[in-house]
Amino acid sequence: MRFASDFDLRELDCETSETTHRAHMPKTAVDLHAAQHAVRDLLLALGFDPSDDGLVETPRRVATTLAELVTSEPFSMTTFANTECYHELVLARAIPFHSLCQHHLLPIIGAAHVGYLPADRIVGLSKVARVVDHFANSLQVQECLTAQIANCLYDTLKPKGVAVVLEAEHLCMSLRGVRKPGTKTVTSTFLGTIRHDARAREEFLALTGVQGGHRVARDAKVLISRMESFNAAHQLCDPGLSDAENQRLFGKCVNLHGHNYMLEVVLAGGVNPSTGYVMDLKRLSDLISREILEQVDHRLLNTDVPWLAGRIPTAENLARAFWNRLEPHLPDGSLHSVKVWETDKNWAEYRGD
Repeated sequence: MRFASDFDLRELDCETSETTHRAHMPKTAVDLHAAQHAVRDLLLALGFDPSDDGLVETPRRVATTLAELVTSEPFSMTTFANTECYHELVLARAIPFHSLCQHHLLPIIGAAHVGYLPADRIVGLSKVARVVDHFANSLQVQECLTAQIANCLYDTLKPKGVAVVLEAEHLCMSLRGVRKPGTKTVTSTFLGTIRHDARAREEFLALTGVQGGHRVARDAKVLISRMESFNAAHQLCDPGLSDAENQRLFGKCVNLHGHNYMLEVVLAGGVNPSTGYVMDLKRLSDLISREILEQVDHRLLNTDVPWLAGRIPTAENLARAFWNRLEPHLPDGSLHSVKVWETDKNWAEYRGD
C-alpha cells in the first residue's frame, strides 16, 4: 500500500505557470446588461419584435448562453512524480468539447484526442480534459485551439512528446456557406518525440482511430474478420398479429425451431506498426464471446435474451443487435460489418447506419 505522502504532488496553474497559455478570453469583464440590449437590437434588425411572448426572455437567455460559452474558468493542474518510471504512451481519446467560431459566432462541436509520452511527471486524464475545456470555452479557430492544448501540456509536464488531434463539425459550414452537414475538420499538433519519431506518431494515430489525419473509414483497405458459431432456438411471430396473419407472413418459421448460426465480425483499420495487427483477433474473439455468445448460445431468442426483447429474431434483427453490442467496445469507426448466417443459404449483413 502507498500513502499520499509517498507521492510528489505538484500544483501547476495553466494561467500562472512560467509559460502562460491563455484562451481568447474577453478583453474586459462580461457586461450581461449590455449584451441583452445588443441581442434585443439584433432581433429588431432581423425583423422580429422582442416584445412577442416567445421572445421576451430571449435577449437574457442568449446573453447568458454566450457569456458561458466564452468564459473559461482557471484551474490548477495537479501532477505527480513518475515514480513507477512509466514511459509508454498515455492517451485520452474522444474528449467531447465545444467552442465558438470567432468568425461567425456559431458552435464548433467535436472530440479531442490527447496523448503524451511521460518523462518525470504524470497528470491525471481528468485534468487533460480540463485543459481541453479551458481553451475551448472561448472564441476560437480550431487550428489555434489544437496548438494551445498541446503547448500547455508540453510546457507544464515537460514530457518526451505530446500529440493532440481535434475532430470537429463547424456549424458555420454545416448550416450556411457550403452546407455540408457531418463534415469534420481535423487538425493536429505533434511536439517532441511524437513529432519526430514515426513509430510513436503512428501508435498514437492507430490508438485514436485516426490515420494520416483522417478518421479510419469503414471501407479501409485492411479488413480482418472473426467467425464464431452458436446454437439457438427462435420463433418468427408478431404478438400483435393473429395466428393466421403470422402464418401468412412467416410460413413454417412461425413454429418454434432452432438453428446452428454462424457469426462473422469484420473490422477495418490501419496496421499498428508495433504489433502488425489491426486488432488482436483473440481479443476480438473474447469480446464476441462475452457480449454475444454467452448470452445467446442454447437460448430461446424470443424470451431468454433481455436485449433482444421486443424484436422478431430474424437474421436481420440479430445482425443489428449484435452490432450494437460490439460497437461501444471497439475503436471508433473500426467496426466494418456484422454478418449472421441462419442457414447455409440465408444470411444478413449490417454495416451501421
